[in-house]
Amino acid sequence: MQLDKWGAKIGLAIIGLGNRGYSQLKVLLAMPDVEIVSVCDRYPDRVQRAQDEVGKARGNTPHGTADAMKPWTAKMWTRLSS
Repeated sequence: MQLDKWGAKIGLAIIGLGNRGYSQLKVLLAMPDVEIVSVCDRYPDRVQRAQDEVGKARGNTPHGTADAMKPWTAKMWTRLSS
């Protein structure tokens, strides 16, 4: 992935979806060059809420987990590194 390329996107994971994390998610969704690829929180209802928010804003659902040790999947690493 070339970040100096116009129109390129950067993939981000949001870990922690309390008040601050959820607010940041909304700010990041307003940025067209940011793709939310994963959301993580220890509370599954927060994960679902964030996935729904991304789906509503972007039309896709990011990976979601309540396991803080696994916010990434091999599939995401492959997509982001190409």
